[in-house]
Amino acid sequence: MNDVLSWVLLKREDLVDLSKEAAPVTGPVSIQLKKDMSFEDLRAEVRRWLGLPADSTNLIKLRLKDRTFVPLSYLLAGNTEDEPFLMEITKVHQHALASGRPLPKVYKEAVEFKMQNLLQRIQRLEAAVPGLRSRREANIERAVAEMDSRVQFLDRRIDELAPPEWRELLQKPSATG
Repeated sequence: MNDVLSWVLLKREDLVDLSKEAAPVTGPVSIQLKKDMSFEDLRAEVRRWLGLPADSTNLIKLRLKDRTFVPLSYLLAGNTEDEPFLMEITKVHQHALASGRPLPKVYKEAVEFKMQNLLQRIQRLEAAVPGLRSRREANIERAVAEMDSRVQFLDRRIDELAPPEWRELLQKPSATG
């Protein structure tokens, strides 16, 4: 059988003003999923099941009974009605509002001054020593090529050594987001 049944308690924090009231927990309710779903399909199916639009910025958090966070893919393992997952749906920055903290102007000016100073020193050296610019560019290209080959090697090794249950999590992100 290719289907799995998972039980969840739902806590829809996105539908209430948490400063005035606590979000109620409903359930347990069941969701039937295909065991071999990709992560993107799983996320889309859960969003559809919750009635969230595909482009929604709401966050879906999945927790075990001890309140530890687990990946959404744990739903594919299934569970019992006696020990359901807790699924919290929240808005981005619902609990801690984002606030921009601009850097003091002095810091920005100091960094800009250092960068300009370094660039001027490099330009003076390149003007004083013939061929230095081309050697520097060649050195940068060589370093980038070495790093690229190392990253490719590590990528292959991760693919070879990753346990099968991790492979879904390590898949390259799709262009759809």
